[in-house]
This record gives sequence, C-alpha cells and structure tokens, in this order.
Amino acid sequence: MEPRTTRTHRRGIAPIHDPQPGTTIGGRYTIVRLIARGGVGLVYLARQSISNDAVVVKVLAANLVGDVETSARFDREAQRLRGIQHPNIVAMVDYGHAAGSAYLVMEYLEGELLSAYATRQGPLRLADFTPIAAQILTAIGYAHEHGL
Repeated sequence: MEPRTTRTHRRGIAPIHDPQPGTTIGGRYTIVRLIARGGVGLVYLARQSISNDAVVVKVLAANLVGDVETSARFDREAQRLRGIQHPNIVAMVDYGHAAGSAYLVMEYLEGELLSAYATRQGPLRLADFTPIAAQILTAIGYAHEHGL
C-alpha cells in the first residue's frame, strides 16, 4: 500500500507521520520511498542532505502520534540504541522530534532479508547455517549485555 497524501499542518509544517517522497525530516533527511510498515511506525529510505548518503528513517505511525505511552517507548528505544555499536547490529545515526512526531535514523544496509535468502536457497546446510547463526547470536548477546 502506498503512503497516503500528507496534509499541511495549519502552521505550514508538514506532519512527518506519513511523509511523501521529497519531504525533509529534521532539516537533514529527505524521504526517497517507503520501505516497510510496522506495528509502531513506517520505515523509509532517505538521503542525508549534506553527504547524500542513504539512511533509513523510522517515524511513528499516524494512529500513534500523540499516544504518550507509545511515544515514551519510541524515545526509550532511541536512548537504548544510542550506545549500541556492533558489526552485526544496524547503527542508529540520529534521533529527534519534528512536527509533533518522533523519528529515528539508522544506517541503510543493502542486502537481502534472511527469510528471503532462506526461501531462495531452500534448506540450508549446516556449514551455511552455522556462520549466520553465530552472527545472530553474537549480536543478541551484545544487545542483551547492553540492556536490550
């Protein structure tokens, strides 16, 4: 499903809960396209204005904007991710609030979803599965050690 049209807020600021391509968030991230919809938010491919690097921007879903509990959970997620630096965990680049909604910016990694890879490859041999599982378990262990 495509994102719906963003209406201009009465003060002239476009809400970021469902930004269209070309919308700039936080003065630094220009939306390119929608990547995914989740239970709590929308995930977009975007470009950093200074470097033109690709990043991922996650914004709170429109139906949750203004929900104090969900906003607090989103803020806690950003605070926890702030100190996480591990080669098997996507890095958080930035976090902020704009036009009444929170957003989280993460590094963009090109690749294939593990589920798509497994479907394409069929049942994995132990020799193929072991290094993948080791990376996942290392990342989970690191995250657990850091309170996630």
